[in-house]
Amino acid sequence: MKKLLTTVLLALGLSACANHVADIEEYTQVIKLDPKNAEAYYKRGKAYYYTENYDQAIADYTKAIENYTKAIEAKAPEASEKNRFAKPFAYMGIASASQDLTSTRLDLARTYYMRAEAYSAQKNYNKAIESYTKALEFKPNEAFYYNHRADAYYELKNYEAALKDAGYVCNYLRDCTRYNLWGYQFGLPRRNVR
Repeated sequence: MKKLLTTVLLALGLSACANHVADIEEYTQVIKLDPKNAEAYYKRGKAYYYTENYDQAIADYTKAIENYTKAIEAKAPEASEKNRFAKPFAYMGIASASQDLTSTRLDLARTYYMRAEAYSAQKNYNKAIESYTKALEFKPNEAFYYNHRADAYYELKNYEAALKDAGYVCNYLRDCTRYNLWGYQFGLPRRNVR
């Protein structure tokens, strides 16, 4: 059945979609073998997202968030204990537990962001804003997250919050694209930040 679906999608010129269908099957197998594999849930969620199956994407992102959160909770005490000994061995290329913890926190930010994108695709902007906000807790200076949260606020006609996020990005993160676009609509002065 999978081969038939892939063949049909390829025949219709939807090779990217066919690859995502294959990815879904592949990550489903990984999840069967390792149900705690947050990365597999994330990647399968992304494949569902690209095939526009947003409900399933959101479910997988949520499961990935749960598993990443558990990983952070498990690593947190280990990170503080091992960090005492990490510096003397840093020159040897040995990764400390705190570096591993930081990587997991960035994975969590990325997953919240993608879940927000799926909610936005469904036009569920309130849920999208919640997920963008959570992503920003883990990666607070990511202009992309602020811009997309500003887009969600804009869609809800919460122009003040949209301009606040766009203004923050413009003033502190040096990307004025959305601020200038929306500011122009509301009669605000154009900003050039260098």
